[in-house]
Amino acid sequence: MNARHRPGSVADRADAPWKDLITDAICYWEPRRLVYNGVLAVLVLVWAWSALPSWSSRAGRPALATLFVLAVAANVAYCAADPVDVFLQCSEFRATWQRYRWVLFVAGLLTAAALTWLALAVLLG
Repeated sequence: MNARHRPGSVADRADAPWKDLITDAICYWEPRRLVYNGVLAVLVLVWAWSALPSWSSRAGRPALATLFVLAVAANVAYCAADPVDVFLQCSEFRATWQRYRWVLFVAGLLTAAALTWLALAVLLG
């Protein structure tokens, strides 16, 4: 089966096999993970660049380790979209969900960006 499903295919029905639902979720969410990580990386780079003069005089290694742990946590949080997506694809609202799941992506991205901004303000002050 193609990575991109055509309208009217088995993957467009609410009773589609699990394999098709999971494939559809992966094909939708994983390319967007690059955007998600890119936006968060830009925020970190902007903060790090502006805080570089004062940050280099302080102990920077604990902050770097904390940023790494937070980056891993952000990617784990991103994975929370997959079970939600598969669950909603199993419902009768599948077609509507597929049209509007970008809303979950944008809400998650904005939440992650706000939490990243807050964490950077605390870490890099």
